[in-house]
Amino acid sequence: MVAPTNRFILLFGILIAEFLMDCVPLIILFCIAFILYPIHIFLIFLILLIYFSIYLILASIGLLISAFSLSHEEYIHYLLITVKILLLFSCTHYPKEIFPKLIQFFVSLNPFYYIFDLLRLIWYLGIDYGTAIEFISIIHIATFLSLVIITPIISIIIFNWVYKKFGITGY
Repeated sequence: MVAPTNRFILLFGILIAEFLMDCVPLIILFCIAFILYPIHIFLIFLILLIYFSIYLILASIGLLISAFSLSHEEYIHYLLITVKILLLFSCTHYPKEIFPKLIQFFVSLNPFYYIFDLLRLIWYLGIDYGTAIEFISIIHIATFLSLVIITPIISIIIFNWVYKKFGITGY
C-alpha cells in the first residue's frame, strides 16, 4: 500500500529525499548569496525552479546509475567516472576561460555547463532583458529544457526495462 506504484513517484521520492538532505546548506548559501548580491523576487523563484530542475536531472541520473548497477555491475565504475568528469567540467566553481582552448571546446559540449551557466547568468544579469539576450543563448535554454524533460523519461524507461528483464520483485 505504501510502495510507489509508478516509477515517476519513485523518482520524485528520490528527488525529495536528496533535496531535504541538502536543504540546510542550500538555504544558507542562497541567503549569503542574496545578501551579497540581491536580485529581483521573480528571479529568486526562477532560480529555485532551476535548482529543483537540477535536482530532478541528478536524481534521474542516480536512477539510471542504479538501473545500470543492477544489470551490469562490473561496469558501474566507468559510468560513475563519466558522471564525475561531466560534473567536474561543468564549470560550477571556475570559469570556462581558465581552460586551454582544446578543453574549452569539450566543456562547450558538456550539457551541465549550459545549465550552471544559465543559473549564473540569470543571477548576475537580473531582469535586464537587453543584456540577458546577449549572453543567454537558445543553447542554454534548449539544453536545460531537454535535460529536464528527457533525462527522467529515459531513466525511468531504462529502469523499467531492467526491472522487467531481471524479474525483480518489490518496488
